[in-house]
Amino acid sequence: MAKPEAIQPVQRSKKVTICIYGPPGVGKTRLVGSGGEGTLIVRPPTDHTDSIRTNGVEEWEVFDWSEMNNVHEYLRHDGAKDFDWVWLDSISLYQDIGLDDIWEGVIAAKPHRAEWALDRGEYNINMWRLQQWIRHVVAIPGFNFGIVAHPAEIANPISGEVKLQPYVQGKNMSTKIQGYMNIVAYYEVVMVEGEERRVLRTRGDERFEAKDQFDCFKNGRMVDPTMEKIEASINGSRKPTKRRPRRSGR
Repeated sequence: MAKPEAIQPVQRSKKVTICIYGPPGVGKTRLVGSGGEGTLIVRPPTDHTDSIRTNGVEEWEVFDWSEMNNVHEYLRHDGAKDFDWVWLDSISLYQDIGLDDIWEGVIAAKPHRAEWALDRGEYNINMWRLQQWIRHVVAIPGFNFGIVAHPAEIANPISGEVKLQPYVQGKNMSTKIQGYMNIVAYYEVVMVEGEERRVLRTRGDERFEAKDQFDCFKNGRMVDPTMEKIEASINGSRKPTKRRPRRSGR
């Protein structure tokens, strides 16, 4: 049988997917907004973009799942034409807006439920919608996609180790969302000779989870990052490597 045309040599991803997480106030939104023109930030009304100091950044404020579906449809048809980077800022705060939307639907259908709180079924619906939305946007070609998140101490589902991870509600949800990303980076402020410096870390340790599939951050970190510096590091790591000749007799 001839080799199917669908089988192709392994190649670098044409699309970058990155999750940046860190404490509120560390500068996550300002960092992603440093990309300037060609950057779209999708955010709930409880998140803000006041810290951005770069011109040309655009935002889409989303209030419910209907609007999130509109975002997906737009990105599917025109996202690559209009934007280089699309960010969900933040997944940690949007998940509460998603739950509010689901709860409103529950109360409209069953008014007596207003006396009670959300149950597992509502949380499961929200989890499913969120992971589905992320998965579908990651699969759209043509633009880079990023997620901003708060940190939370979460147990690794395999090792059981408790470390800082992106805060996403639901069992194994943080691990699953990280799995869709090329890069997962922890962002923090450190003191260097009495001066505050911001550090983006892509090599996990006993404190936090991180990864860098491109191996683009020297020593697993970048000090005082900007989107220009991040893109330069990623592009510099994507040089093609020579293909090893096939062994004879195969």
